Amino acid sequence: MIIDDSKLDRFITANVIKRDVFADEIADFSSVAAALDHLKAVTNTPEAIPQIIFLDINMPVMDGFDFLDRYVQLPDAIQKHCVVIMISSTNSQEDFNRISTYPSVRFFFEKPLSEKILFKLRSCLKNEVAI
Repeated sequence: MIIDDSKLDRFITANVIKRDVFADEIADFSSVAAALDHLKAVTNTPEAIPQIIFLDINMPVMDGFDFLDRYVQLPDAIQKHCVVIMISSTNSQEDFNRISTYPSVRFFFEKPLSEKILFKLRSCLKNEVAI
């Protein structure tokens, strides 16, 4: 799952994922609200719950932190199934400090997503190492 208000960033992320054969299916959302609605809708359909959520920080109306605040209220079936990865162009120390307060965020990468990042991510997930 990709959550990013930028159509270009969603396109780049999806294409890198497809090119690297990192996922069989990709759901992308331009808003936090739509992504949360989707997660709630698939709660009782385990095969439809995304394994990985690529989440942007800076978005209008509701940002990535708003998503995370609501994500922790979702059923355990979703939270235990998903790995949340922040992917952003932020260089704000305040954002980095906030990210570290959310245990559901396993990784942070700078945009744009690349094959090199996916290689590193795949390796870390396989070895269960946080980066």
